[in-house]
Amino acid sequence: MRTTLCFDFGNTRLKAAVFANDDLKEVIVLDKADEQTASDLLVKYQPHHAILSSVIHHDNDFVEVLEHGTRLHVLSSASKLPFTIPVAKPETVGADRLALCAAAVTMHPGRHSLVIGLGSCVTYN
Repeated sequence: MRTTLCFDFGNTRLKAAVFANDDLKEVIVLDKADEQTASDLLVKYQPHHAILSSVIHHDNDFVEVLEHGTRLHVLSSASKLPFTIPVAKPETVGADRLALCAAAVTMHPGRHSLVIGLGSCVTYN
């Protein structure tokens, strides 16, 4: 079984999800994202992979612990994505919006999709 930790750091909440293969097993709302939190999650879930989608400044120690304990990918416009980013400065597109678009393209390949993000700001992608 392949375990993956997925992190979504938004303006309002810090969330994590645990996947076993492709099955969602647990959703966690984090109080903070620091070195100890990362260590505790690694011990509890023993993930093979992790991904971080963050629109906030996050603790580098948190990232370093994940990098040493798992194969971590930090989502950004530099990530290999299943779509193009048709804006002049792709680095200005938030990781949350990239994640939503990647999910739409993966779940509905070859189809037009509208994804509405309902975070602290409503976005249409």
